[in-house]
Amino acid sequence: MKAMELFAFIGEGERPDQPQRVGLKQGLTAAGMIPLVVMDFDRHKLEREGLVAQMQTQANTFGKTIRLARFLYIEDVLVLEPKPNIPTVHVLVGGVPLCGFWPGVPADWPPGHIWIGLSERATPPPEGHVMCEKCDVAANLIESIGMPRQ
Repeated sequence: MKAMELFAFIGEGERPDQPQRVGLKQGLTAAGMIPLVVMDFDRHKLEREGLVAQMQTQANTFGKTIRLARFLYIEDVLVLEPKPNIPTVHVLVGGVPLCGFWPGVPADWPPGHIWIGLSERATPPPEGHVMCEKCDVAANLIESIGMPRQ
């Protein structure tokens, strides 16, 4: 981590109410308008002719200097460690978990996540599993307003 470098296009903002505010520049890429920041091994992506031309157009249009700058890793500001995967039971309605934790079908879910139907909620979760709190709240709401079970 200590040898990591980031490269980014930076420059003064174009907004007249924030003339001295320096920030990351955005560019139009295949992924849409995104901040132009890369790791050192992808620096060449920022130096492509199309992005350089976009940055030059912004500089010309707004009369602001834009720089491709290198940033060095200094310190950890926040460290997020992975939490253990707790096997979780989700309530599935219409093929989708009520909590919305995963967009795909259950076969694509991360390991440890299983599903039950709305009518199966009275059965306790399997040994070592916990009920998804968000699914449970949503299922209680569905039952309280009398929506049909699946």
